Amino acid sequence: MTKPKIGPLFSTPKKKRIFFIASTALLILCISIGAIIYNNSKDNTVKPTAKANTEKTALTTESNSTSSATNTTPQAPSVVTNTTTENKPAAPTNNTPAVTNTPSQNPTTTQPPSNSNPITPPTINNLSGNSANQGLAAYDDNFIYYSNGKDNCKLYKANKDGSNPIKLSDTSAICISLSGNWAYYLSDDGIYKVNSNGGTPSKISSSKPLFMQVSGDWLYFVDGSYVNFITKLKIDGSDTQKIKLSEGLSISADGPLCISGDWIYCKIFSPTDKCTGLWRVKKDGSSINKISLASSYYFAVDGDWVYYFNGSNFNIEKIKGDGSSCTPLYKPSSGIYSINVYNGYIYYSVDYQCGTADQLGIYRMSLNGSNITKLLSGNARRICLAHGMLFYDNTEGRLQIKIN
Repeated sequence: MTKPKIGPLFSTPKKKRIFFIASTALLILCISIGAIIYNNSKDNTVKPTAKANTEKTALTTESNSTSSATNTTPQAPSVVTNTTTENKPAAPTNNTPAVTNTPSQNPTTTQPPSNSNPITPPTINNLSGNSANQGLAAYDDNFIYYSNGKDNCKLYKANKDGSNPIKLSDTSAICISLSGNWAYYLSDDGIYKVNSNGGTPSKISSSKPLFMQVSGDWLYFVDGSYVNFITKLKIDGSDTQKIKLSEGLSISADGPLCISGDWIYCKIFSPTDKCTGLWRVKKDGSSINKISLASSYYFAVDGDWVYYFNGSNFNIEKIKGDGSSCTPLYKPSSGIYSINVYNGYIYYSVDYQCGTADQLGIYRMSLNGSNITKLLSGNARRICLAHGMLFYDNTEGRLQIKIN
């Protein structure tokens, strides 16, 4: 049997076209199937990674939230002595939701409004002129601490207008000076301190100076008659040191003493000058200089100037702490007993040792010696000032008045 003869595959144009169409269709089919397989493979690979990233992001957010909650725990409000002002939270804005007590919220630190003033402790003013007048009064921003002549000169505290007086001690008090939450004073048997908010006074020294003042962590005074040192006592009574004067100089406990800045102003006797003059000594004892040899007793320090009455020429004068620029201000018709400077004015007193009956009283004048005004008549000696209150001694006792 004869086998049929098979010609070439593409022996005719028609066969070629059929093969080309079939091949092209097969190729398209293969490409489509490959694309589908590729996309499926890609989807199966990406989706778990995206999920992992999502979980990681969520974990990071939770961690940051936890950290934020830890770092924004509200702090306890500041406690400030002698003030009723409190820190208040800022008012909520459109961009900041108000803080509520829902457990799901993270606590946030409360901040005061941006336009609020920071709370500061009250400014203590142990006025140097008050200390040089035996410290009948001292004051801070809110209160006056004074020796109450209406109650046997016991230590009292009152509002700065003199209202609501509160007794702080059951014994007499002079040389009143403040530091922190404590008032220091001299009583009959030594130096005491008492909390400015009340409590039981405690004795820190048996010394009995007539003049003393607190500065920093120390009380400064003279302990004894005509000694060669100034005593400094730690305000808790734990330590006592001596500030030595130059050889030959001596100082007595009955002479006025006060502190202004880094300097102790006091009356010192010099054998070279053969008289007692006005001097100043650095609180650390590193320097001492003579200010004036004018015959004077009471004085007051205000800034760079020392004000005093010159008993030799009967002038009220001022002089710089380095002893320069001595300037006469006013010559009263009488002598004066004491002098003080407060709030831009000079105050001075006249008692029966210094003037006639019609001259007795307390006077006030501008720092340049002008505008002399008599504030009250009658015998007057030591004068101290605090928040528009004037405290003074006379032959009848210790008195106080309000001044403008």
